Amino acid sequence: MPLSIFIVILMLYLPQFSRAVDTDGMYGRMPPWTAVDEYEPCMRTRGDAYCFTSAKLKGSPSDPLYKYLVEYSADNLTHYDRTNIHRGICVKQTCSDFQKISPNLTIALEACLNANTIKEYGLIANVFKVFCEEYKEHIQFDASDFAFGAVLMALLVLNLSGSLYDYCGGREDTIVGKIFLFFAVKRNWQLLVAPPNADPTQSRLESLNGSRQVLIQTTP
Repeated sequence: MPLSIFIVILMLYLPQFSRAVDTDGMYGRMPPWTAVDEYEPCMRTRGDAYCFTSAKLKGSPSDPLYKYLVEYSADNLTHYDRTNIHRGICVKQTCSDFQKISPNLTIALEACLNANTIKEYGLIANVFKVFCEEYKEHIQFDASDFAFGAVLMALLVLNLSGSLYDYCGGREDTIVGKIFLFFAVKRNWQLLVAPPNADPTQSRLESLNGSRQVLIQTTP
């Protein structure tokens, strides 16, 4: 067997071998390296908070579990440092009682963690890293929202410009003038309430007269 293949197999099975020699069952008694509460159900109302925290586990040097944790973590080539634990905590769900003890979230989280680690494993957790995210009500805009807003703003600017142009007696015999007057509010209202046009070329638009009448009657 080539040496490189032997090394790969050894690297793959070395962690399992270390578990196999764990005759006292200490591996299964170790606190989970990571554990997280559900995020989505946690962040729903104002004041909700979700925290990511890391803590260092400490124990008595004579404690078999703590000794095993230290020895296991010392082999950092194939093992994670299991004296460090990482948690994702929904504060209101897991640690709400400890928030009443201290307004400082780090202290409250440490007390919350210790309530579990001391009871379940006889180990003390010293928090050394905390990152919290609080729920905030905010509206998120995407590209379509900005595009729609831009169109509305352009129409508003054209309406204001056209109405001002019409109010100031702007000429209609230029292309720019025709464009401005096309958006003039007063000019469009006059066209809307005007009697039907006798021009036969506009007879195809007679079906709009009913809509015009309804609009006139419903406008205060």
